[in-house]
Amino acid sequence: MQQSKDLSAQQEMLNTETLKLFFEKGGMNDVQARYIYQTCLYATVDDNPVLTPLQPRVKNMDNPLWTKAMCFCIAYLRRYKMNNTIRAIKCECDNLPKSTGFGKVSELEMFWRSLLKSSVHLGDKTFDECVIEYKEAMDELQRQQANKSQKLEDPQLDD
Repeated sequence: MQQSKDLSAQQEMLNTETLKLFFEKGGMNDVQARYIYQTCLYATVDDNPVLTPLQPRVKNMDNPLWTKAMCFCIAYLRRYKMNNTIRAIKCECDNLPKSTGFGKVSELEMFWRSLLKSSVHLGDKTFDECVIEYKEAMDELQRQQANKSQKLEDPQLDD
């Protein structure tokens, strides 16, 4: 009888530690991502009217800002191996970029830090100030991209 109590206590401790590790290691996040992926999959292939509200309605995909945001998100998800989330996005948006423009982890981290930095300061600005700053940043980004394109088209030769 004592032995079964000891085994029961050991099993309870094992269950508790397993559950603790499951949450610490992101097990719940994985379960949730799988659930969302399966829901997306069923919603996109099933004609059941109950699932109609879950049909994807992705818009503005030709916008360069949308593309930049999507590339960042995909690069981030790939970096951290969030494959179920990527699969769910593919269900909703079949033309994901193959190349994100974030070839190095440092590029991804720099972009992330710039997003965090700008979001911290957003609360201190009016909407109009944010719009002006955003436009200036996008103009600068376009200038940088134009310079990159020009350098690729017109490489200078060394003497």
